[in-house]
Amino acid sequence: FFLIGAITFSYGFDLVRTNFTKIVIVFIYTAFALVIFILNGMIYWFPGLVLAAGNVVGAYFAARLSIRKGSGFVRWILLIIVVANAIKYLFF
Repeated sequence: FFLIGAITFSYGFDLVRTNFTKIVIVFIYTAFALVIFILNGMIYWFPGLVLAAGNVVGAYFAARLSIRKGSGFVRWILLIIVVANAIKYLFF
């Protein structure tokens, strides 16, 4: 969430371009990390695949909701989540 907020508010991208940029950045460092973990035998495949499936389902419904409600709704949700996480990390 912080990466999306930083890209959106720093560069003024719309949320579609911001999300694309975030996905590219996350894919690059995740691919390198995954290779390292695989080479060291540190992957628990079943829980990882279950989490991946949940991620796909959540992304599907989130994309449908964001298309239906529009970018203004998504921007408010993003702002609420970023502020809530900042409060959590600062005080708890």
